[in-house]
Amino acid sequence: MEEDDKSTDEESKGLKFAPWIGTGFGLVVAGYLARYLLGLFSGMEESITPRIGNIFITIGIIVLVVTLAAEIFTEVKKSV
Repeated sequence: MEEDDKSTDEESKGLKFAPWIGTGFGLVVAGYLARYLLGLFSGMEESITPRIGNIFITIGIIVLVVTLAAEIFTEVKKSV
């Protein structure tokens, strides 16, 4: 019974918003990848290429900043 309590306590020490942090990093990587792959096709219209990558990168950065702020706020609130 005590071992179950220890494992539950250690599991709760992890990041609460880890999936969102992963999503943010994934969006940033997807943005750079989209920019790179679309840049390989020289026949495409130039105005489309940077916008698609920038949209993913911007959304990914926003998700990361908000998620990390929520994580920090939760930890500070827990310690007070």
